[in-house]
Formats: sequence, structure tokens, C-alpha cells
Amino acid sequence: MSCRERYFMLKTTYLGYKSLQQLTQVGLGIFLLLAAACSSKDQSGTPQSLPPPAVVVAPITSRTVPIYGEYVARTEARQTVEIRSRVEGFLDKVLFQEGSQVKAGQLLFVIDQRPYKAALQEARGSLAQAQANLSKAKKDVERLHPLVAEDAAPKMDWTTPNRRFNSAGLPLKGPWLPLPRRVRLEIH
Repeated sequence: MSCRERYFMLKTTYLGYKSLQQLTQVGLGIFLLLAAACSSKDQSGTPQSLPPPAVVVAPITSRTVPIYGEYVARTEARQTVEIRSRVEGFLDKVLFQEGSQVKAGQLLFVIDQRPYKAALQEARGSLAQAQANLSKAKKDVERLHPLVAEDAAPKMDWTTPNRRFNSAGLPLKGPWLPLPRRVRLEIH
């Protein structure tokens, strides 16, 4: 060993101890203390027996038990149908069970019919009023036409009922006329 190596060996500290010999002596002392502490005083050679564990005993009974499992999953029907209402309204009754099979044309829901019946009555009333106005205008024209033809009444008196007769027929040809038929379809 060279002089330089010895110098570094003397100057090196091992875990706070100045020499390797001191570190070895402290380690050996700790080992002996641990070995003495872990040894038991009963050196008879027979193992110590532990008490038997406590066991709960229940009588056996035979019975039918349902087997079920809970799983996280997502299922889909093999055939789904989108149901759209052709009319608006509040549901009064639901005539099917969710998940049950239904047939084409089967009644599924009953919608509150009161607004549709009211609209039907209003349309019938408007139709009756238009028919009455047309009938009155037609009678006025039929009454005044012979008088105007004989110059017994002024032509101006005949023009006004004639205009009323022509305009009284317009509501019967107007866009509201399909309303009673449409409302009748929605009610049935």
C-alpha cells in the first residue's frame, strides 16, 4: 500500500466513525443485543399451543333460492319503432305496457279530446253561419232580380245583394272548409 492510500484511509470517515474498525465493533454490539432480545427464555423445545379458533355453526336447511345477478350493461330491443303524434294534446290514457309487443294500427294512447271537439263545434257553427248568409243573399237576389228586370227597383238595390251573394259563397270554398274533416279525423 502506498503512502498516499494510507493517508486517505486514515482521513476517511465511515458513518460518523473515524475508522472501519470502530464501525465493525459497534455493528457487532448491536447484532448481539438483537440476538439476545429475540431469543426466548423457554428453551424446552415444545412449541406453544394456540387456542382453537372460534367457529360459528349453523344448521343446514334445504330450500329453493332464486339465482340472480346484477350486471352493468346496456340492452337494446331487436326492433324499435319511433312513435310520433300527428296531433298535439295531453295524454288521458296509455293503453299498452312498456316493453310489450304491439300490432300495427293498435290504439296506444288516448289524447284529451275536449279541444278538438270544441274546434269541431266552432267549425260547424261557422259553416252553418256561412250557409245561412248564403241562403239569405240568394233569397235577396231572387227577390230583387225580377223587380230590377221590370225597372220597378233601382239597379243599385240589386247590386248590393248580388255582391253579398257572391261573397257569401267564399267561406264555403275557403281554406277553413277542410277543418271539420281534419278535426273529425283527429277525434276518431
